Amino acid sequence: MSDRRRLREGVGAHSIALALFLASLASAVFASGPARAGNIFDDDWTPPRRAETPAAPVTRPPDAPNPAATEPVAKPPTAPSETGASPTPHPSPSAPGARLPLPDKADTARCRKLFKEVFAEQLKDHSAPARRKLAQSLLDYAAKTKDAPADVFVLLTGAFEAAEDGASLRLSFSAAEKLAEAFDVDELATKIEAATKLWSSPAAPPASVANVQMTIDLLDRLASEEDFATAMRVEASLQHVAPRIADVELKSAVQNHAKDLGALREAQSKLNASVEKLKASPDDPLANTVVGGYFCFTRGQWEKGLPFLAKGQEPAIKALAAMELRKPEGAEAAAKIADGWWDAAAKMTGAKRTKTLQHAATLYRGALADLTGLRQIATEKRLAEAPSGDSVHRVDLLDIVDPAVDGVNALWRLDDGVLSSDQNHSRIEFPYVPPEEYDYRVSFVIVRGNEGIGQICSGAEHQFMWVPGGWGNTISAFEMIHDQRGDGNNPTLKRAKRWLNNGQRITCVVKVRK
Repeated sequence: MSDRRRLREGVGAHSIALALFLASLASAVFASGPARAGNIFDDDWTPPRRAETPAAPVTRPPDAPNPAATEPVAKPPTAPSETGASPTPHPSPSAPGARLPLPDKADTARCRKLFKEVFAEQLKDHSAPARRKLAQSLLDYAAKTKDAPADVFVLLTGAFEAAEDGASLRLSFSAAEKLAEAFDVDELATKIEAATKLWSSPAAPPASVANVQMTIDLLDRLASEEDFATAMRVEASLQHVAPRIADVELKSAVQNHAKDLGALREAQSKLNASVEKLKASPDDPLANTVVGGYFCFTRGQWEKGLPFLAKGQEPAIKALAAMELRKPEGAEAAAKIADGWWDAAAKMTGAKRTKTLQHAATLYRGALADLTGLRQIATEKRLAEAPSGDSVHRVDLLDIVDPAVDGVNALWRLDDGVLSSDQNHSRIEFPYVPPEEYDYRVSFVIVRGNEGIGQICSGAEHQFMWVPGGWGNTISAFEMIHDQRGDGNNPTLKRAKRWLNNGQRITCVVKVRK
C-alpha cells in the first residue's frame, strides 16, 4: 500500500471529497512555468546561506534580572514552518543526531553522474508537470535511502531543482526542509532563494494558490524574526506577478499582506529611539509605552510587551498590565482582567483595538470552563463577538491530489490544473484533513449531462454534502439533514427548473463553522 493511499484511507470521515455526478471539470489555478534551459545540476547548485541573521530590536523585559545594555539582543521565537513543525535547530557537530556537513565535491560529482544515468528518461521531459513528478519521486527515494549521505544530498538537491523547474514551492520547500534536517543547510535561505527566483523570473508562472500561500507563510516567518529587509525583497518579487493574478480574492490577499508587512516594518523602524532611551532610562514612561505598544498592539506578543506597558504612561493600560503580570489565580480573576482589556478596546481603533479584543478573548477562553451561570453566558457572547486571531491559510487541493491514488470509484485526470472525469457518479477524496472551521471552494464546468456536483465535507466528526443542481438539475440542498436526502423532507431543499448550464463556470463555497 502506497503512502498516499494509506494517508487517504486514514483520513476517513474527516476528509473532504468531490463527487461529480456527470461529466464536469473542477479546476483551480495551477503553476506551469518553463524549465531551465539546461538540465538538473548543470549549474552545480549548492544550498545558499544568509550572510547574517537579524536581531529583534528589544526582547528583554525591563525588569529582567541583570540586564546588560551592551548584551546582544536575542531574536524572538521563530514562527512554525509550513509543515506545522518548529524550524530545524542547528546542533553542534558533536551532538547526538547532529546534522552532517555537506558531502565533498568528489563524492557529490560521482553521485550526480550516477543520478543522471539512473534518471535519464525522466530528465528528458522538461515540462513543468514532469518536473513536479520527478521532484516528488526524488523526495520519496531520499526518504528510503540509508547510510549513503552523498546519495541523499544529491537526491534532495535534485528534488529542489526539479521542483524549481516545475514551479512548485511546496515541493521546493519540502526539499529544503529535508536538506536542513540531514545536513548543515540554511533552510530559510534555501526557501528564500526558491521563492525569489520563482516570482522574479521574466517568465514567472501564473500565481497559483499553493505558491502564493507558501510565499505568504515564508514572509510571515521572516517578519516573526524581524528580518524585514529580506521580507520586503521577497514581497517585491511576489508583487512582480500580482497584477496577473486572475482570482480577485487571491489578488486582494496579496495586496493586503503587502500593506500589513509595510506597516509592521514602519512600526519596527520607529522603535529605535525608544529602545535607546530605555537603555539609559529603563523606567521612562513614554519609551515603555511605545515599546510595549509595539509588542502588544502591533505584534500581538503580549508576554513580551506587558512588562513595558506596566511601566508606561497610560494609567488604565498600566494598571491592567500590572494586574495581569501578577498572575492572579482563579477563573473569575482571569475573566476580570479580560473585562478590563475588553473595555479598554472600546476606546481604541484599528489594529490596536483588534489585537486588544483578541487578547481579551484569549483570557476569556482560558477561564470559560470554570465559569457558571450568567457569567459564563456573558463570556460566551463576548467570545462570539471577538475578531478572529487566525490568519487565512489557503490549501490548493489540486496541488496535493494524485488522481491515480485518490480517485475512489472512477478514473480521473489532472491536466494543466483541470481535474476531470467522464464517468457517472465519480468520486475523488483529497488527502487533506481540514481544521474545525474552513471554507471549501470549488470552481467547475459541466461539460455535458444534466447533473451537478457534490462537495463532501466534514465537521464535528460527521460528513455532509452540498449538492448544487442534483436530481436532474432541479434540486440544490445539503444532505443528510435529519436523516433526509436532498430530495426528501429536507429543510434546505430548493427547487428550480434548471440550476446549472453546461459550459458555464460555477464557483461554490461551503463555509464550515462550529
